[in-house]
Amino acid sequence: MLILMSGFCSLKAIVKELAGKLIAHLVKERFNNLEAMKHINCPVFIIHGKLDTTINYQQSVELYNELSKTNKRCQIVTPDNMTHIELDF
Repeated sequence: MLILMSGFCSLKAIVKELAGKLIAHLVKERFNNLEAMKHINCPVFIIHGKLDTTINYQQSVELYNELSKTNKRCQIVTPDNMTHIELDF
């Protein structure tokens, strides 16, 4: 089983959200988790707090949406009161 906590689509996607499109253009695409989701066959549990200001929880939702196209053994939980460091689930 794969457990993802505060997952993200890619390093470039994080930089784009935090610093803008122009700066993100300068960042080399690394850790392309969105692409990697296409190759995961095991059960996956994703948890990401809605109050996370470091990595937007929508990135985990996007990972889940990609994964659920090919893997029916995935689940996502997005607790309302969880931040990036304060776990509340």
